[in-house]
Amino acid sequence: MDEIAAVAGTSKTVLYRHLGDKGQLYLAVAEAVHALVLREVRAGLDSASRGSPGPLGSASRAAVAAGIDAYLALVERDPEVYRFVVDRPLLAGAQSPGADPVRGLVNRVGEQVGAALAAAGLGHRQGLTWGHGVVGMVRGAADAWVMDQAPVPRHELVEHLTQLAWSGLAGTLTTDGSDASTSGTDAGAVEESSAARAP
Repeated sequence: MDEIAAVAGTSKTVLYRHLGDKGQLYLAVAEAVHALVLREVRAGLDSASRGSPGPLGSASRAAVAAGIDAYLALVERDPEVYRFVVDRPLLAGAQSPGADPVRGLVNRVGEQVGAALAAAGLGHRQGLTWGHGVVGMVRGAADAWVMDQAPVPRHELVEHLTQLAWSGLAGTLTTDGSDASTSGTDAGAVEESSAARAP
């Protein structure tokens, strides 16, 4: 808390006066990140879905890729903030702030992705199930990516995850077991989208 107060240019007393305890400070940061992630993912989905030619077509795949890229772009932009929210360092030995904000965020993003899939032609329940599945996959990959000492470029990770989400394992692996995702027709578009989001 002393380090946080020093960076903020204030005192620990002022922090506690406004936030109460470490748990509330964590919650305030998590809620800010929560709002940012939801806004960026929603914007990515909306932008890629605009003008979709039909159910579950190329524009729908692009929407999935855009949502994944928006999430990973935020992780890449502020990896320390991502670790702070996911790892909950201020909650070690502190009282829980209540509802788990990370789980709440994952649920909300899953609902957004699920709604986009349902709008593209899936039923509501199937879209929601797939949406939560995609978000869980992306979060797991992001956790590993942010800790990697030599991470792959973001556009590559986006394409790999999009290929897996869109085609499944059977559609991603060739008959000899090699990775077929690098031959996907949308790889260039994903790289271009990722480059546009780069800080």
